[in-house]
Amino acid sequence: MKPGDRVIWLYSRKRSFVVGCGVQQIPGEIIRVCKRRIRLRVKLPDTEKLVNVSPENVLFNEDD
Repeated sequence: MKPGDRVIWLYSRKRSFVVGCGVQQIPGEIIRVCKRRIRLRVKLPDTEKLVNVSPENVLFNEDD
């Protein structure tokens, strides 16, 4: 992973992926990569946000 790559962020409001309900797939672009966190730019329907996420919650976007 490097800055500029397009990815899919798995987002869950309840913070639990074990149950599997309520998980949203949000497209994003990598801004910065650290050991334990990735900074993403995501476009939500009404705004654009910068978020810090765990690498475990990110999938590569294979469409590009």
